[in-house]
Amino acid sequence: MKRLLLACTILFCLSGLPAISMRLSNSIGQDKGEWTGEGSFFLAHLPNQTQLHGPEGLVWTKQLFESDQEQILVTRYADGTADTIEVFSNSLLMRQQSEQDVTYYQYAPDGRLMQATTVIDGRLSQARLYSYSSDSLASIITIAENLSEMRTFGMFKDQAYFAFSDKDGGQLFTTLANGRTIGEYWIGDEKQEQVSVTTYEDGGFSILRKSGEVQTLEEYDRSALLVSSKTPSYLIEYRYNEHRTVIEERITEADGRVTIKTYDEGKLVVSTESFGGRVVKTIRYNEDGSSVQTLYSEGNPYADVTYAVDGKRVLSISYY
Repeated sequence: MKRLLLACTILFCLSGLPAISMRLSNSIGQDKGEWTGEGSFFLAHLPNQTQLHGPEGLVWTKQLFESDQEQILVTRYADGTADTIEVFSNSLLMRQQSEQDVTYYQYAPDGRLMQATTVIDGRLSQARLYSYSSDSLASIITIAENLSEMRTFGMFKDQAYFAFSDKDGGQLFTTLANGRTIGEYWIGDEKQEQVSVTTYEDGGFSILRKSGEVQTLEEYDRSALLVSSKTPSYLIEYRYNEHRTVIEERITEADGRVTIKTYDEGKLVVSTESFGGRVVKTIRYNEDGSSVQTLYSEGNPYADVTYAVDGKRVLSISYY
């Protein structure tokens, strides 16, 4: 109701002006369709200006000035923020200015942005250079005082990648055809982890990670579910239900010890440890957070130890 009264007040104040239209909007001034009086933000379109109104009233006013050569869009902010001036030519943004901060834009003949140069108080602040492959953005190089960085984008077979690097190191993200994204990072010139990906005809894939002397092989099915994870020390195998929720985790250690963890609706309920074909220990996890550990001797249970929620305090011990 408050918003409707405000709109009526604005309409009354502007009633002496030519046609005005009201549109639903948001905090950044996007047109969200017809405005019915509901919503925190709305646009008021006049013949030569547009106003954005928010919960506290007027946010900004944009006014367009046109000539044969260019169009100038001036944004004036109600909170006292410096005006923004944007100059367009043939629908391309050529210059953007706020006080002494000016950014110039240069384009290729096909309209693609090639360079954005920012000058503050007449001095170069930053330059960004853009390059393209046949049909998409390939890289962005940013150069500034004490700063140089590069972002690259692309496709390799059915994998999309994005890389970022600067003087301190970098990151590489690879997105597979099934939507899974794999990240690598490095400091300086040395990668902290080497990653290689192998894809299979059935849609599954594997990831081999190398960090120092440690090597981990992860196998995924065509649904991008982790099937197994293997290192020189252990092998972990996973089973899932039809809802893609893990129901069992089987850990086989290098010395032959096997631990099977059973889950119910994503919660760990039972863990069974065996060695040499004999059960050594089982743990049942209660809903209240406590747990009961059953100890075995030569494959036979001989004691139940109940632990508190913290997993440290012993609440009771009972013997068979």
